[in-house]
Amino acid sequence: MKMTLESVDVVLRDAERESIKHKSMLLWLKQLKDAANDISHMLENLVNIA
Repeated sequence: MKMTLESVDVVLRDAERESIKHKSMLLWLKQLKDAANDISHMLENLVNIA
């Protein structure tokens, strides 16, 4: 799961560097990045609890 999130993060960073002209795509990328960060934090919390 962590490896998948890291892959998503790399793709998101690459996409942010590209000149994306569609505002809907920028919004979708932001939402995806926020969701990936939320999942990452939840996994870190689970590891700390265990």
